[in-house]
Amino acid sequence: MRPAPEHVLPADERLAWLALSWGAELGPAGFARALKVFGSALEALQAEPSDLVHGEARLRAEQAATIPFLRENLESFEDDLRDLALHEVAVHFSPDPAYPRPLRELPHPPPVVCVAGELVPLDDLAVAVVGTRTPTAAGADLAGDIARALGSEDFTTVSGLARGIDTAAHLGALTADGRTIAVLGSGILNVQPEENAPLAARIRRQGAVLSELPPRAQPTVPNLMARNRLTSILSRAVIVVECRLTGGSLATAENARHQGREVYAVNWSDGREEHAGNRMLLQEGALPLHGPQDIRELCLHLRGFRRHTPPPPREQAQGQLRLFS
Repeated sequence: MRPAPEHVLPADERLAWLALSWGAELGPAGFARALKVFGSALEALQAEPSDLVHGEARLRAEQAATIPFLRENLESFEDDLRDLALHEVAVHFSPDPAYPRPLRELPHPPPVVCVAGELVPLDDLAVAVVGTRTPTAAGADLAGDIARALGSEDFTTVSGLARGIDTAAHLGALTADGRTIAVLGSGILNVQPEENAPLAARIRRQGAVLSELPPRAQPTVPNLMARNRLTSILSRAVIVVECRLTGGSLATAENARHQGREVYAVNWSDGREEHAGNRMLLQEGALPLHGPQDIRELCLHLRGFRRHTPPPPREQAQGQLRLFS
């Protein structure tokens, strides 16, 4: 088992952070407001629900209603920490030295992240490979080939452990003995889809599985959409292999643009509906990728890549952020 990470927060404040982020389900923006208003998570837990709703913290009524119960049951989060330790899952709080560095670039970093496996300095060279859950055979094959090519260049492949393109990308990286990171839209002790639990076990031995959610959280639409911004922030670029005009891949690409990352889209030569999202991304300025033969040049470029200056916060995708505030 890995040594316990170094923590900056006192033990009781750590439990209060878990109570607010896991128990009251405050998203990163809401958590940041509560911390700013009250100075600490422990002080926020001492506040009256009415002050949490109508004051500057602006919690939802259902979130504030949980506070008295959480205040009286902080010890339950010690049980969560022990359970995670038994599963060899590290819990990182945003002030801690071991907290994943790229996440600090977000306007509101997740207060707490769970990591199974290990994030290493080599993961600074990372590319997200994403796409539809229902790919064509050619799309799935290409995702695996791209990830294998990234591995051969010592780049880490980041994806979301979903069916389809994500699964193919993770497997491609693993078969090339490359590193891969899976970012979950569910809790780290509730890997979804269930059939990918063995794949998650392989990934944690050759990379890392990461989640910002409570350990057994379900993969709701908001959770999955929030996951996309972590997928892109952990990467120097996002490659969209195959996608239609709707879906999480387009959200990941949009997040990447706002985060100063580069966006690539496979330039399929056909006019199939399955590739309509790729065509749209290319029309909007995504860089074209024709296949794994382009990966070496892409990696040469990304090794010296300096992230663009992202737009001011007011121009970012506030529609998505509001789901988690």
